Amino acid sequence: MRPFSGYVLAAGVLLGALAPARAAAQASPYLPLDDPRLPLLEHLIARGDIADPSPMVRPFRRADAARVLAAADTGAEAGSAALIRALRADFEAAAREQFWRVAGRAGAQAY
Repeated sequence: MRPFSGYVLAAGVLLGALAPARAAAQASPYLPLDDPRLPLLEHLIARGDIADPSPMVRPFRRADAARVLAAADTGAEAGSAALIRALRADFEAAAREQFWRVAGRAGAQAY
């Protein structure tokens, strides 16, 4: 039984080394519906501070959200300018790096 456990360990190490590269290739260009930045973006659209990046289409693509935030950054009012700049910096920082997320879900609707 000893040699079999060595093969299982080697297979586990190999799969663990290949998993991050495969996970980065499967990244979605869309903002998840449970993203904490989404209500802030919707609030700015409802107020008219930024243009709707994709009218009548949800979820937003990250690149479209960054584009409208960059366009609105120059002529923003004092109250919403700080929020627009913070969201813009957050979207640009996320665009520069590859990332992936593992989240656990539980309950009747877990998937």
